[in-house]
Amino acid sequence: MGGLEKLEGVLEGLQGKTVVYIFSDGGYEKASGSKDPGDKTAELVRKSCCLDLMM
Repeated sequence: MGGLEKLEGVLEGLQGKTVVYIFSDGGYEKASGSKDPGDKTAELVRKSCCLDLMM
């Protein structure tokens, strides 16, 4: 399970708007059955999360 999947569990218990800072080198390895990072971040934003990406 990647970091973005773990993040969803952390955000579930929070209320209101939450800002998450993501630091990345821009690379990833696609695991079988996992979503593309762009799709996963869009899903998190729809759940009242604001993302700031640092690359």
